[in-house]
Amino acid sequence: MGTAVPAPDLPIQKNTSGILLLTGEELVIEEEGPCIRCCRCINSCPIRLSPVVISNALDAGDFIEAENTGLMDCIECGSCAYICPARMKLTQRLRVGKQRLKYRQLDLRAAKPHGESDVR
Repeated sequence: MGTAVPAPDLPIQKNTSGILLLTGEELVIEEEGPCIRCCRCINSCPIRLSPVVISNALDAGDFIEAENTGLMDCIECGSCAYICPARMKLTQRLRVGKQRLKYRQLDLRAAKPHGESDVR
């Protein structure tokens, strides 16, 4: 759980529960493979989401489907990515998808006519 940081000089805050410092040998970034439909990500999700279904919807650009299948409910625990034998970066995809959905919603709100223009 948590995110990688680009440099060790970032501050530690009171809500930081722990840090991991890894050497280059300990840090293994495995190449992502295609989903093998094993359902391990679904079985490991503590809130019973279907991470691969949400990820597929995001890949297709279907934000409505992603939201309907629980995108915003994801707690980003990382269980799905950890257990995935294909090493799919599901947690990262869902994090990015949440941000894309928020920006999309802001754009849609901004595009709605407000009746009066706000030109100065």
